[in-house]
Amino acid sequence: MKETLKVGLEHVHTYRVPENKTVPHLYPEAKAFQEMPKVFATGYMV
Repeated sequence: MKETLKVGLEHVHTYRVPENKTVPHLYPEAKAFQEMPKVFATGYMV
């Protein structure tokens, strides 16, 4: 582990989720996905 990594360090990251990264766009061919809410699709994090 790097010596610069210290206990207590904090970081804030802001990301505005574009519509094309929401659940309905993850698998557009799947009807079930089209019925889900437009929230960030964690499948993009893999």
